[in-house]
Amino acid sequence: MARSLTEPIGLMLGLPLVVTGPELLAFLASQRGTSPPRTGGLIAGFVGNPSVLAFANSKTPDERINEGYATLFALDQALKGLFVQVIVAIAP
Repeated sequence: MARSLTEPIGLMLGLPLVVTGPELLAFLASQRGTSPPRTGGLIAGFVGNPSVLAFANSKTPDERINEGYATLFALDQALKGLFVQVIVAIAP
């Protein structure tokens, strides 16, 4: 029987990943010395929402935003697919 991610165990496992992911990414990028525009692009790629990319581009017309987005978007989609499988597999 398939479990829903809206059940309490699914929320307890998935919510921390969704909430802390962008903050952790921004922290790690700043520690590595990544430029703020590229960090904005990385966050937009992590979220996977083109409207976030458009907002970042409207604030600072810098090509590093698009580079950061392209760097992380494909990897993020693959990891999200894996995380969903793990969460569903360990949820009772």
